[in-house]
Amino acid sequence: MLRIIDCLKKTGLEIKDIKKFVAMAQEGPSSYAARKELFEVRRTQAEGEIARLQKALAMVKFKC
Repeated sequence: MLRIIDCLKKTGLEIKDIKKFVAMAQEGPSSYAARKELFEVRRTQAEGEIARLQKALAMVKFKC
């Protein structure tokens, strides 16, 4: 569970939302759909951030 929390934190999820995730996880299988949605949203946001950073890195490399 700590690895998952660390992963969520690294993707920028706020502490209050991590607490909600932990509460959902404690509910068990009934919260699978909500947890899956949370991870899909985090994935999309992380992919967007990576793309933004790659563009910035490309410009820095170009200027070097």
